[in-house]
Amino acid sequence: TVSMNSNLKCLAKATAIALLWTVTATSADEGMWMPGQTAEVGAAMRADGLQIDPAQLGRLDADPLNAIVSLGGCSASFVSPQGLVATNHHCVHPIPPARRARTISQTGFWRRALGEELPAAPGSRIYVIEDMRDVTAEMLKGVSDKLNEFARYERLATNRKALIAACEGQPNRRCDVGAYYGGASYYLQQKLEIEDVRLVYAPALGIGNFGGQTDNWRPRHTGDFGFYRAYVAPDGSSRPYARDNVPYRPKSWLRIACEGVKEGDLVMVAGFPGATHQFLRRMKSGSTSRNSNRGCSLRSRIMPPRSTRQRQAIARRRSIDRPLHKWLGLKRMGKAEKATDRHQNEYGRAN
Repeated sequence: TVSMNSNLKCLAKATAIALLWTVTATSADEGMWMPGQTAEVGAAMRADGLQIDPAQLGRLDADPLNAIVSLGGCSASFVSPQGLVATNHHCVHPIPPARRARTISQTGFWRRALGEELPAAPGSRIYVIEDMRDVTAEMLKGVSDKLNEFARYERLATNRKALIAACEGQPNRRCDVGAYYGGASYYLQQKLEIEDVRLVYAPALGIGNFGGQTDNWRPRHTGDFGFYRAYVAPDGSSRPYARDNVPYRPKSWLRIACEGVKEGDLVMVAGFPGATHQFLRRMKSGSTSRNSNRGCSLRSRIMPPRSTRQRQAIARRRSIDRPLHKWLGLKRMGKAEKATDRHQNEYGRAN
């Protein structure tokens, strides 16, 4: 989370996939928006304190959106011209497989020199968003009401694979087609895949996960951050780890606001949300809540053994904790049922 004060001329943080903004005085337009929707809410953002052209938030090829990256399951951002990436502690917690891995996990890791940075865990990637376009027409080609559910699924899968194959014909690109609004719209995302990811800083487990709360579903005080660095070949192309690889130079990076947040400041949060369930029907919401309760039972049975199995157990436990805390929090606040009722009514009116 970053603030935008009246004296600051730069946007602190936006997102390539979804943009969340809020102000102290609740606005009817605040919430999560895709870049292509910024024209619809541009006037509201300006009224809330946005000082740049709202159209800038719809460009994936320009500052600030091209400073936002994905780790394949976590959101992150470039924060230096030498490919330094800031993200959450649990996103860098899969420690590289090294002899001192257990020590690193417990006591933390920090390297000042580039040559001392460790290769991240196998499979680690940094994805730089380059393009996001509406492919609804291409996805629905050949789809009609005459198809049964299986035939419809097969046709959509075929169309999706064709779009991805054409996009990934470019070198070092990873592409995907995502369904939005329950399949009403489909968007193709094109990303540059950086394969050489190295660990720069990870706080000790007692700092990064202080209090045992992995995510911010409730108030907490913890050092939930870590740093990676992206590396590429000397010619700028993406390739796996090599000793002569050099830091990636992003087209833009986020600057840290030196002033603190003031009352009424506009706050924008960046992210690549995997999914949103704001419009779940009551029946589905109840099913999710029951699954979360079962997750609580499963969580209690995960006993962390030593060494590699301990790290695997911690990662698995956190994957259960995050959605569990959210749903249990909604249940305690009595908002889950009210939220589903409200969205059910809105959905009915819209259809």
